[in-house]
Amino acid sequence: MILKIESLLVGITLLLVSVSPSYAIAFPELDPTGALFGPTFITEVSGVSPVVQGTWVPSGGARFGYSWLEPMTNTRLGSELGKSPQFIRFGADTYITPWYGMLQTMIGLRLIPHTEIAFVYQANAYFLSNANIEDSNLRGTWRADYIIGQAYSQKSMDFSQAFGLWASMDFSLKAFSIGGEFRHFLIDVQTENQSKSFDYVRGLPIYGRDFFLEALGWVKVPISQNVQMGLEIEYQQAGLFTKMFGNYEKQPVRQGMAFLGPQWRSPRGRYSLVVEPGFFIRQQDYLKGSIAEQVLFRAIWQTRFAWDRR
Repeated sequence: MILKIESLLVGITLLLVSVSPSYAIAFPELDPTGALFGPTFITEVSGVSPVVQGTWVPSGGARFGYSWLEPMTNTRLGSELGKSPQFIRFGADTYITPWYGMLQTMIGLRLIPHTEIAFVYQANAYFLSNANIEDSNLRGTWRADYIIGQAYSQKSMDFSQAFGLWASMDFSLKAFSIGGEFRHFLIDVQTENQSKSFDYVRGLPIYGRDFFLEALGWVKVPISQNVQMGLEIEYQQAGLFTKMFGNYEKQPVRQGMAFLGPQWRSPRGRYSLVVEPGFFIRQQDYLKGSIAEQVLFRAIWQTRFAWDRR
């Protein structure tokens, strides 16, 4: 019975990926492209899956979000941001996946041209699916079959919270746009696990109290009025400052990802679709798996309802 449930959950996740597009790994959240001043409601279905299941844990889910961009200049709500917008960002999101649920709140400030700083709080609930990742056996426990096999095996729910500082820069030219995001989190997991927990949000094993770093860069090249090619490259590391604090027993883990593919947006920006193949690497060869296991596929379908007064 348990094996049937696990197979069903994996099938649901892969179905989410195949029909449209987890928390959209390697995707900029502070990118202002297509945004309007004022309120915006967002619904999203997304997923990331390997072509061949091995070390990467497939993920898929839904997002329901709300944001408000309050202009700092004499600009009416519902208008486009323009070239050098100044605003305060308020945001709240809910993410639901087969493995966890997350609430996220955010407040951001964009006063300097092309630059935004945001403070983020995340509260996560593991749906009886907090896998125990052993430092001494990363090869056997940081794998999809082991982590999915631990799903729904807990007797009680674990929770985690994360406090984040994000910084973003972006530049738009006629031929292309380029940008980057830096994200730093302090994560606290409430669990009885003696080793690491698997963070489904970020796709890495983390300690009960850990620092997490994310650095993301992207380039977008328009190829038509509604279609652009996007390239996103991301670096992640958990356990970043453990050695600085003198705890040498903790082993930092890191991985990198890249995605390249078309990104479609409807004429007024209400609907968007991203379909991109990708690739990931990790610090040790034995954590990567075969070449086929390192190839990823990501898809994201998003709907935005904004106060459009253009």
